[in-house]
Amino acid sequence: MQSGPASPSAPTDTLHRIVYAKEEAEKKWIEEQEEFRKRQRDHEIKMIEIEQAEVVRREKEVRKLNDLLAETRRKNQLVQDKVQEQIQHLHKMLEEHKAEHQRHEESIENDIIGKEQMLFNVKDSLDKRRKMLEMDEDNQSNIEDESLNLIFRTCSMYPTLGLNVKDAPDARPPSSDQSTMDENWSSSATIQFQKSPQLSNDSSRTEHSDTSL
Repeated sequence: MQSGPASPSAPTDTLHRIVYAKEEAEKKWIEEQEEFRKRQRDHEIKMIEIEQAEVVRREKEVRKLNDLLAETRRKNQLVQDKVQEQIQHLHKMLEEHKAEHQRHEESIENDIIGKEQMLFNVKDSLDKRRKMLEMDEDNQSNIEDESLNLIFRTCSMYPTLGLNVKDAPDARPPSSDQSTMDENWSSSATIQFQKSPQLSNDSSRTEHSDTSL
């Protein structure tokens, strides 16, 4: 009896399926890895493009800021130069005002010195005139005292003369004419005393002093 080809046994079929599944899994894994690498590469390319664009944009911003900084520095320097110029001008004005104020103050000080010197001179003249007036008043008092003493001594001589005339051999009572002459002499002495040249000079000197003050 002639036998045909032998059919695979069940364990052999199972082994083939396992090997096939393994090969398929490896193939799929390889494909997935390739896909992942492709996607990763695409992702990296995309990130490079994005970052490159960001670099360009940021460089533009930096250049813009540098230009702004330069312009700001230029404007600030102009302002500082202007302020410095104003400060120098104000300093010059300050020095001019100081010099003018110094001259004005010195002028006032000179006026004060002149006024004080004049005040000192007037006070000194006032003191001298007061002393002279006091001396004149003292002299006037002495003259008045001497004149009164002279009048008293003169008047005291009349009783003695009267007794001598009465005791004389040919003595006669004084006539009315003699009495009138004596009264006129007494009045004349009093008037002369009141109109003494010394007193007149003292009075005019006092008036002159008051006018000067």
